[in-house]
Amino acid sequence: MENRARRWHGKSATTRIPPSLQLLPPDVTAGTQPQENSRRSLQKAERQFGEAAHNSIGKAILDYATDDIRVYREKSFPAVGLAAAKLMLTSEDGSVTLEPGGSKMSRSGDLSYSYGNYSGERANVIEHGIYLMIWRANMNGDWKLALNLQKKLPPAAKP
Repeated sequence: MENRARRWHGKSATTRIPPSLQLLPPDVTAGTQPQENSRRSLQKAERQFGEAAHNSIGKAILDYATDDIRVYREKSFPAVGLAAAKLMLTSEDGSVTLEPGGSKMSRSGDLSYSYGNYSGERANVIEHGIYLMIWRANMNGDWKLALNLQKKLPPAAKP
């Protein structure tokens, strides 16, 4: 056993064997909170997010983000994690109005997605597009944004 430990510590960090996959137990709050309560809580979070996005979309996303959020924008590498999202979203300081198209919640009541259209004004330029958001409830039952994707639509052809 001692030789094995020495050999392990003698290896460089690049040749170490990664730890085995660990499975986490199911979310303990998922079974205790009925799905209807989760749905109401999510609707409240989405409504508050929409109001905040109307003032500043970048700030709204960061205020509701999980630590491991993914942010996707056209012609940019995805932002993975809160620090990268902050760097990406500092320039998104415009007003955005969300028009929900649909949503679905998991049976466990701890994961949901929503999608729809958005319209926004950034630097006096009006843009329209589509969005997808994935929401995740944390251990306290608070809904946080795990993914935000926005894709601009091409400008409408002038008649």
